[in-house]
Amino acid sequence: MKKTAMVLCILLLGVALAACSGNTMPPPSSLAGSSQPDDSAVGGSSVPGGGSTAPTGADKDYKAVIEASRPAELKDLALYGIVTGPADALYPDVFSAAFGFEEADMQRYAISLGMVNTQAYGVAIILPAEGRQQAVLDQVDAFVEMQRRAQENYLPDQYEIAMAAQVEIAPTGEVLLAMCEDATTVMDNMLAELAA
Repeated sequence: MKKTAMVLCILLLGVALAACSGNTMPPPSSLAGSSQPDDSAVGGSSVPGGGSTAPTGADKDYKAVIEASRPAELKDLALYGIVTGPADALYPDVFSAAFGFEEADMQRYAISLGMVNTQAYGVAIILPAEGRQQAVLDQVDAFVEMQRRAQENYLPDQYEIAMAAQVEIAPTGEVLLAMCEDATTVMDNMLAELAA
Protein backbone atom coordinates (compact mmCIF):
# COMPACT_ATOMS: atom_id res chain seq x y z
CA MET A 1 0.00 0.00 0.00
CA LYS A 2 2.84 2.40 0.84
CA LYS A 3 4.57 1.61 -2.44
CA THR A 4 1.37 2.32 -4.38
CA ALA A 5 0.89 5.59 -2.50
CA MET A 6 4.50 6.54 -3.21
CA VAL A 7 4.13 5.81 -6.94
CA LEU A 8 0.93 7.86 -7.08
CA CYS A 9 2.60 10.77 -5.27
CA ILE A 10 5.53 10.64 -7.69
CA LEU A 11 3.14 10.58 -10.64
CA LEU A 12 1.16 13.53 -9.30
CA LEU A 13 4.36 15.46 -8.57
CA GLY A 14 5.52 14.82 -12.14
CA VAL A 15 2.25 16.16 -13.54
CA ALA A 16 2.37 19.21 -11.28
CA LEU A 17 5.97 19.98 -12.27
CA ALA A 18 5.18 19.47 -15.96
CA ALA A 19 2.15 21.74 -15.77
CA CYS A 20 4.09 24.50 -14.01
CA SER A 21 7.14 24.49 -16.24
CA GLY A 22 7.60 25.33 -19.87
CA ASN A 23 9.25 22.77 -22.08
CA THR A 24 12.60 24.50 -22.56
CA MET A 25 14.57 21.32 -23.12
CA PRO A 26 15.86 20.63 -26.62
CA PRO A 27 14.45 17.58 -28.39
CA PRO A 28 16.06 14.28 -27.26
CA SER A 29 17.89 13.83 -30.57
CA SER A 30 19.85 17.07 -30.01
CA LEU A 31 21.18 16.09 -26.58
CA ALA A 32 24.80 15.00 -26.46
CA GLY A 33 25.07 11.31 -25.72
CA SER A 34 21.35 10.71 -26.22
CA SER A 35 20.39 7.18 -27.11
CA GLN A 36 17.42 8.52 -29.07
CA PRO A 37 17.79 8.19 -32.84
CA ASP A 38 17.70 11.35 -34.89
CA ASP A 39 14.83 11.90 -37.30
CA SER A 40 16.92 10.80 -40.26
CA ALA A 41 17.27 7.34 -38.72
CA VAL A 42 13.50 7.01 -38.54
CA GLY A 43 12.96 7.83 -42.20
CA GLY A 44 13.54 4.37 -43.64
CA SER A 45 16.36 2.20 -44.80
CA SER A 46 18.38 2.33 -48.00
CA VAL A 47 17.61 0.07 -50.85
CA PRO A 48 20.13 -0.80 -53.58
CA GLY A 49 19.41 1.44 -56.55
CA GLY A 50 18.93 4.65 -54.57
CA GLY A 51 15.42 4.16 -53.15
CA SER A 52 14.27 3.71 -49.61
CA THR A 53 11.75 1.55 -47.84
CA ALA A 54 9.17 2.63 -45.33
CA PRO A 55 10.39 2.26 -41.76
CA THR A 56 9.24 -0.89 -39.99
CA GLY A 57 9.32 -2.04 -36.39
CA ALA A 58 12.34 -0.66 -34.57
CA ASP A 59 12.80 2.03 -37.25
CA LYS A 60 9.35 3.50 -36.58
CA ASP A 61 8.65 6.70 -34.66
CA TYR A 62 7.05 5.09 -31.59
CA LYS A 63 5.44 8.33 -30.44
CA ALA A 64 3.69 8.69 -33.80
CA VAL A 65 2.58 5.05 -33.64
CA ILE A 66 0.95 5.61 -30.23
CA GLU A 67 -0.67 8.85 -31.38
CA ALA A 68 -2.12 7.09 -34.42
CA SER A 69 -3.26 4.06 -32.42
CA ARG A 70 -5.02 5.36 -29.33
CA PRO A 71 -8.63 6.57 -29.13
CA ALA A 72 -9.39 10.04 -30.53
CA GLU A 73 -10.66 11.37 -27.19
CA LEU A 74 -7.22 10.84 -25.64
CA LYS A 75 -5.14 12.45 -28.37
CA ASP A 76 -5.64 16.07 -27.35
CA LEU A 77 -5.37 15.70 -23.59
CA ALA A 78 -2.07 16.87 -22.07
CA LEU A 79 -2.70 14.42 -19.25
CA TYR A 80 -1.77 11.61 -21.64
CA GLY A 81 1.58 12.89 -22.82
CA ILE A 82 4.01 10.49 -24.42
CA VAL A 83 7.51 10.20 -22.99
CA THR A 84 10.33 9.14 -25.28
CA GLY A 85 13.38 10.02 -23.22
CA PRO A 86 14.88 11.83 -20.23
CA ALA A 87 14.45 15.26 -21.85
CA ASP A 88 10.65 15.00 -21.77
CA ALA A 89 8.98 17.10 -19.08
CA LEU A 90 7.07 14.14 -17.63
CA TYR A 91 10.12 11.88 -17.36
CA PRO A 92 11.67 12.41 -13.87
CA ASP A 93 11.72 8.88 -12.47
CA VAL A 94 8.02 8.46 -13.21
CA PHE A 95 8.47 5.47 -15.46
CA SER A 96 11.23 3.78 -13.50
CA ALA A 97 8.99 4.10 -10.41
CA ALA A 98 5.92 2.82 -12.28
CA PHE A 99 7.60 -0.01 -14.17
CA GLY A 100 10.67 -0.78 -12.10
CA PHE A 101 13.13 -0.82 -14.97
CA GLU A 102 15.79 1.68 -15.91
CA GLU A 103 16.79 3.55 -19.05
CA ALA A 104 19.51 0.93 -19.66
CA ASP A 105 16.82 -1.76 -20.02
CA MET A 106 15.46 -0.07 -23.15
CA GLN A 107 16.92 0.83 -26.52
CA ARG A 108 13.98 3.08 -27.47
CA TYR A 109 10.49 3.65 -26.18
CA ALA A 110 7.35 5.74 -26.15
CA ILE A 111 5.28 5.48 -22.97
CA SER A 112 2.02 7.18 -22.06
CA LEU A 113 0.58 6.57 -18.59
CA GLY A 114 -2.42 7.85 -16.68
CA MET A 115 -1.07 10.31 -14.17
CA VAL A 116 -3.98 10.14 -11.72
CA ASN A 117 -5.17 7.28 -9.54
CA THR A 118 -8.72 7.55 -10.88
CA GLN A 119 -7.77 6.15 -14.26
CA ALA A 120 -6.30 2.86 -15.39
CA TYR A 121 -4.43 3.98 -18.48
CA GLY A 122 -1.20 3.01 -20.15
CA VAL A 123 -0.09 2.71 -23.77
CA ALA A 124 3.53 1.85 -24.46
CA ILE A 125 5.96 0.62 -27.06
CA ILE A 126 9.30 -0.45 -25.61
CA LEU A 127 12.21 -1.89 -27.57
CA PRO A 128 14.20 -3.70 -24.87
CA ALA A 129 17.97 -3.61 -24.72
CA GLU A 130 19.64 -6.80 -25.85
CA GLY A 131 18.91 -9.61 -23.40
CA ARG A 132 16.33 -7.54 -21.44
CA GLN A 133 13.09 -8.45 -23.25
CA GLN A 134 11.81 -10.82 -20.55
CA ALA A 135 12.71 -8.39 -17.76
CA VAL A 136 10.86 -5.55 -19.51
CA LEU A 137 7.89 -7.81 -20.24
CA ASP A 138 7.76 -8.91 -16.59
CA GLN A 139 7.82 -5.31 -15.36
CA VAL A 140 5.06 -4.24 -17.75
CA ASP A 141 2.97 -7.21 -16.56
CA ALA A 142 3.65 -6.19 -12.95
CA PHE A 143 2.52 -2.62 -13.71
CA VAL A 144 -0.76 -3.93 -15.16
CA GLU A 145 -1.27 -6.15 -12.12
CA MET A 146 -0.61 -3.19 -9.82
CA GLN A 147 -3.27 -1.19 -11.70
CA ARG A 148 -5.72 -4.06 -11.37
CA ARG A 149 -5.19 -4.28 -7.63
CA ALA A 150 -5.43 -0.50 -7.23
CA GLN A 151 -8.75 -0.29 -9.08
CA GLU A 152 -10.36 -3.55 -7.89
CA ASN A 153 -12.26 -2.07 -4.95
CA TYR A 154 -12.01 1.55 -6.01
CA LEU A 155 -13.50 2.31 -9.45
CA PRO A 156 -15.34 -0.59 -11.15
CA ASP A 157 -15.16 0.93 -14.65
CA GLN A 158 -11.40 1.44 -14.35
CA TYR A 159 -10.98 -2.07 -12.95
CA GLU A 160 -12.66 -3.40 -16.12
CA ILE A 161 -10.20 -1.41 -18.24
CA ALA A 162 -7.26 -2.77 -16.22
CA MET A 163 -8.60 -6.31 -16.52
CA ALA A 164 -8.89 -5.92 -20.31
CA ALA A 165 -5.30 -4.65 -20.64
CA GLN A 166 -3.17 -6.35 -23.25
CA VAL A 167 0.57 -6.91 -23.19
CA GLU A 168 2.23 -8.44 -26.24
CA ILE A 169 5.58 -8.81 -27.94
CA ALA A 170 5.48 -7.48 -31.50
CA PRO A 171 7.08 -9.58 -34.26
CA THR A 172 9.76 -6.87 -34.43
CA GLY A 173 10.66 -7.41 -30.73
CA GLU A 174 8.96 -4.49 -28.99
CA VAL A 175 6.98 -5.00 -25.79
CA LEU A 176 3.55 -3.40 -26.29
CA LEU A 177 1.04 -2.30 -23.66
CA ALA A 178 -2.57 -1.28 -24.30
CA MET A 179 -4.52 -0.50 -21.12
CA CYS A 180 -7.27 1.92 -22.10
CA GLU A 181 -10.76 2.01 -23.55
CA ASP A 182 -10.94 -0.47 -26.44
CA ALA A 183 -7.52 -1.96 -25.70
CA THR A 184 -7.92 -4.65 -28.36
CA THR A 185 -8.31 -2.05 -31.12
CA VAL A 186 -5.39 0.00 -29.78
CA MET A 187 -3.18 -3.11 -29.69
CA ASP A 188 -4.23 -4.12 -33.20
CA ASN A 189 -3.54 -0.57 -34.42
CA MET A 190 -0.06 -0.55 -32.87
CA LEU A 191 0.81 -3.93 -34.38
CA ALA A 192 -0.44 -2.79 -37.79
CA GLU A 193 1.47 0.52 -37.59
CA LEU A 194 4.69 -1.27 -36.60
CA ALA A 195 4.29 -3.78 -39.43
CA ALA A 196 3.43 -1.16 -42.10
